[in-house]
Amino acid sequence: MSSLFRTLSLRAAVVAMLVAAVPTAGSIAQAQEQLAPSSNPAAGGQVSEPVVVLTLGSVSKLQKDVQYLASAVGQPQAAGIFLGMSAMFTNGVDTTQPIAITLPLVNGAPEPVALIPTKDVRTVLKTVEAQTGGFDELDDGTYVISVAGTVIYIKQSGDWAIVSRKREMLSTVPNDPTTLFAGMGNNYDLAVQLKMQLVPANVRAMLIGQLRQGFEQAMERQGGSDDESAAYAESTLDQLEQLIEDTEELFVGWNTNVEAKQLEFDSRFVAVDGSKLSAMYSDQQPIPSRFASVIRDDAAAYFHGAASLGPALVEQSRDSISGSVTMVKKALEQSDELNEDEMADVNELIDAVAGLVMDSIAEGKTDAGGVLLADTGSLQFAMGTFVSDGDEAAQVVKDLAAKLEGKPNTPRFKFDMSEYGGVTIHLIEADVPESEDEARKVLGDVLKVYVGTADEAVYVAIGDASVDLAKELIDSGTTNQAAGEALSQGRILMLPILKYVRSIESNPVIDAMVQSLTNENLSGQVEFTANSIPSGQKANLVIGEGVLKAVGAGIQAGQAAKQADGDF
Repeated sequence: MSSLFRTLSLRAAVVAMLVAAVPTAGSIAQAQEQLAPSSNPAAGGQVSEPVVVLTLGSVSKLQKDVQYLASAVGQPQAAGIFLGMSAMFTNGVDTTQPIAITLPLVNGAPEPVALIPTKDVRTVLKTVEAQTGGFDELDDGTYVISVAGTVIYIKQSGDWAIVSRKREMLSTVPNDPTTLFAGMGNNYDLAVQLKMQLVPANVRAMLIGQLRQGFEQAMERQGGSDDESAAYAESTLDQLEQLIEDTEELFVGWNTNVEAKQLEFDSRFVAVDGSKLSAMYSDQQPIPSRFASVIRDDAAAYFHGAASLGPALVEQSRDSISGSVTMVKKALEQSDELNEDEMADVNELIDAVAGLVMDSIAEGKTDAGGVLLADTGSLQFAMGTFVSDGDEAAQVVKDLAAKLEGKPNTPRFKFDMSEYGGVTIHLIEADVPESEDEARKVLGDVLKVYVGTADEAVYVAIGDASVDLAKELIDSGTTNQAAGEALSQGRILMLPILKYVRSIESNPVIDAMVQSLTNENLSGQVEFTANSIPSGQKANLVIGEGVLKAVGAGIQAGQAAKQADGDF
């Protein structure tokens, strides 16, 4: 999981850096020693397909979606501001069609082009005349306006207006502009697509060079660093470079699905076919799981993931874990909370856990699942995960117990208490301080964590009430089960969790959220899935209407409570 999180973070970093480092024509010319774009890019310059495409849903879609969202969170009046603003500037605009901004490259330099749906751009220009100061019309029918000192050219092309800073760019848009944003447009409120391979190789190299230069300067400002930290940073830079060089497409989209009454967030990542990155993702496929039974309808929350790992991803994961261990140890060394002997014990424990994780990843698969059941006054949690050697996992805990023996305020360990279904059960107990009143209400006076170890699995159950749930998970894992097509998936239901929280300690905000969900017969569902696609992955996050209504009710209750207390 740490490798997946790191990869997702690196993807986000690449997009952020590309946006932040979009070069000007001058910097591109300096970096590439290229001439500025020709006066006629369509004829003499090198004009790429759009590297970035951004779309906004149609005005009518956005209006409908904003009205729905405002109503769902209990603030219908808030939609009025957006509706009023949009009505002011849409005269002449086709409110059923999306708006798009594309970013092609001219001789390597970005040149944005906007696409506005309208059959009569003159009407649109007259509508915004007060802001632009009027417009001129050239001999070929091209319109010219000035916005904040920048000259803008506009051309009517069928049912669309093409807008650009460069007059020559107007002729580069196809007769049917919708082909530039197929699959986007009104499918989303907001969508962005990046096609990395359309960025010239030398521009990508320039970005990578800037990254490395920034890293070296940061190291110098810190007076250098130890070899292990430098190696970890170098590994991160190598992965960023691989992402920049081997990414084919990156897509993110947000949609308000009024009919289904939910918010939807989609993402898609595709690597260059035949690249090392492509092989890494192609090797990652769903596999039968020992823990698939956590996917259950009565769960307040669950998470499950089971996938194969190819050699390249295994190696990258090992590097990530090794680097993370180095950083954790370095942070501990800089703290004053541990003496020298304690530091040595902690480092030994970290190495043992990291070694077990690395050995498990080396088996070429991941398999884990956890489930939470919640009801009024009752909370159960159990999880299981694949490990290469369950006996080694037990030994790690036993070694820890030996080092803590005799020290004050340490947990109590009971090993090899019993056996169930081929799983050896151990118990870890810790007193919950009297000062932690809320924790005691949830965990009791004594926190009990049951740990089960088997040949290739570790199970965990928190509290006596969760033991039977863990046994169910053990029983269901005697044979591997198919978990569908997802690499990983998860779900959270707000209502049962909120009911449990209210049974522990009620307050007006929690009460309002529970009441809202109960009255609407909603569960407050959030779902996540990640699936494999050729040379990449796609992910989907869905937030149900219940979440919106519950949050809205909670905000209103909180505001009312503050008013009653005189805080307003």
